[in-house]
Amino acid sequence: MAHSGMVSTMTLAPAMMVLFGFVAEAAVISDGHILDEGFQDTVTGVADTRLWRCAGWDNVENKAMACPAVALGEMSYTSNVPNTQGIGTVQPIIYGKLSEPAYEIKFNIGDGVLFNPEPPRAVALLEGSSEAPQPPFLDLMFSLTLGDGATADTFNLMWDNPELGRPVAIAKDLNRRQWYKALVHFNGTDYDIHLDGVQIGTKAPLHPGLAPNLTVARDAYGTSVDPLKVDFVRVGNLVSQSESGADGPESRRHDVATEPEFIVPAGQRQLFLDDYGVARIENLKKTLHQPVKKGAVVEPDLKYDPQVGCLQIRMAPIWDPDREVWKLYELSTPNDLHAKGIYVGAYFESKDGLHWTRPNLGMVVRNGSRDNNYMFIPTSMGWGRPDYAVYDATDPDPARRYKAILANLGVAVSPDGINWNMLPDVPGIESGDESNFSFDEKNHLFLFTVKTGGPYGRSVGLATSKDFEHWTNHGLIFHADARDQELAIEHIKARLADPKLLPAALNDPDVYGVDVYNMGLFRYEGLYIGMPAMFHSTGRVATGNTVGFHLVQLVASRDLKTFTRVGDRKTFIGPSPVGSGAYDLTQILGPSDAILRGDELWFYYTGLKYRGNFPNYDTDPNTGAICLAVLRRDGFISLDAGAREGTVLTQAFAFPKGDLHLNVDAVKGYAVVQVCDEKGSAIAGFEASKPISGNHLDTVVSWPKGRLEKLAGKNVCLRIKLRQAQLYSYWIKGPQE
Repeated sequence: MAHSGMVSTMTLAPAMMVLFGFVAEAAVISDGHILDEGFQDTVTGVADTRLWRCAGWDNVENKAMACPAVALGEMSYTSNVPNTQGIGTVQPIIYGKLSEPAYEIKFNIGDGVLFNPEPPRAVALLEGSSEAPQPPFLDLMFSLTLGDGATADTFNLMWDNPELGRPVAIAKDLNRRQWYKALVHFNGTDYDIHLDGVQIGTKAPLHPGLAPNLTVARDAYGTSVDPLKVDFVRVGNLVSQSESGADGPESRRHDVATEPEFIVPAGQRQLFLDDYGVARIENLKKTLHQPVKKGAVVEPDLKYDPQVGCLQIRMAPIWDPDREVWKLYELSTPNDLHAKGIYVGAYFESKDGLHWTRPNLGMVVRNGSRDNNYMFIPTSMGWGRPDYAVYDATDPDPARRYKAILANLGVAVSPDGINWNMLPDVPGIESGDESNFSFDEKNHLFLFTVKTGGPYGRSVGLATSKDFEHWTNHGLIFHADARDQELAIEHIKARLADPKLLPAALNDPDVYGVDVYNMGLFRYEGLYIGMPAMFHSTGRVATGNTVGFHLVQLVASRDLKTFTRVGDRKTFIGPSPVGSGAYDLTQILGPSDAILRGDELWFYYTGLKYRGNFPNYDTDPNTGAICLAVLRRDGFISLDAGAREGTVLTQAFAFPKGDLHLNVDAVKGYAVVQVCDEKGSAIAGFEASKPISGNHLDTVVSWPKGRLEKLAGKNVCLRIKLRQAQLYSYWIKGPQE
């Protein structure tokens, strides 16, 4: 548990993380990281200096040739390497020693003409023959280089030259100004080549047994070349996604060459936190949106209890439908009771979620009186408290509808959320000193995340249950990775340089690093959203623990096993400035669940001013409070278009009966929707909807002539066009909803 003092660390173990699948549940890179993103070959430098040199290609010797051994950050992408055959130049993008067996590149060939360098045409080009293709010409060399770079296996996606060991050309299938994702994976024996999630070839290695390196390069023929645009390069391991089984996540493998069925249930909103259901995005940018902070809604009251100057939660408020009040359980035991080994929690109620009261429960004698809001649960180990609680309206037994987990002790149930009973013969769920609890009502799945160990420190484990009595331990599901460690240094330096933020109590660069302190995990509109509190260490105290600060990020999962890092790991909830009156200056323990209030999502979280016991902190008696942040409904990620029109094309799905709705902000522009067949061709009557302008949390799309009831049950795609607009979600709302 976090507090203004120190918190113990735990031992650690391996896990898997997925960053944007190639396509959802098809070829997916896990344990991966983005080497670079958002560049063209007219841009110089790259952040990842672990890639230590570039490489050209020798068409005569059919092998890689080294560029000058300079740090990649010093190399310009336009530094051409002469091609020894004399017909063009190689412009390196990425080259470096890597150990991962799979890598992916998202690219766009612009207006380039694809060149098929069969020997006769190559000679014609050299001789200036009129039969030679005219510039500009492009070729993307996407290869796995083996050993020390002297030998190479290449996969030139735009060439058609079987004599050089390259796969049959796909050049004829590539359209100009269109984004594609290509992936090469070494399966242990052969290389599998994929394009947009479809396997297009397999190739045996020419040099088996050598360690892989990565090469991505662009060959330019002629005198004028439109830049090859590269959105990102990612490396990692290739896995198959899985889906939730009857009791939590059970593995179900998919062929990497098979696209999954995309289903849009009526009433379920389709968001853009991952790439599920997205066939193509053009000229749109994904933007992460932070919630608006409303400040502390439950603060310490030293007049009420001078022993409690810090309030914390690891759950979301519970709505009592019978009494029409919100209920909240706080986990800070008064210091004097804690010293006696008596653990109690505080109970709060609210009619509106903003103004909270302390009802007198009459359960705990405190300062000679029972007039207080403290509660406890009697256990075999003494006094416990309902730190982690949910309400299950579906339980047929009214006495079991409130459910609480006492980590390491067991579980308890209650008819009213106040008087609790432990369930016999249900063992405790092992956890460190951090946990979060939520209830997936749609799948009737209880989700309990725990602190455990991973390769970089504190990490997240998961236990799930369908009946609250029999639990499945899924082990470690999420942890920090090497890319997080790199970003941690940037985050720490940025905080130290910002005079508006609370200075670090200790600053030792040798201690800089980040791990996952805890993570709330909950279901929202068809996917699971996690909010990891990424703890950035800035110094170490005598006990061996570290001081630092938290930044809350976003992750998403379809199966509770593989997680997408949402918004390029940007901060979802960060620190407030000093002097603002806020509590969340240093430690931020993120929400356990999202509360839907009308057209808003409310997030309750813990904000702590300090971490560690230092003289300059001891003068402040109030150090922690329960805070609130509010987000537009579905507002985690938007697809943004500027002055140039952008488009998102969905995968094909069976259209449910109902109307199409959008959550879109087009105050300065418009949104237009086209309904297409499975091949992406517009369906007559649905070529262009009536333009939508304005800021709409829920607007119905209509067409001048087309009627959606004609499409019910048919497989269609949606092409949504935007200009000066932000799209948050879409859904089909049936007449019965």
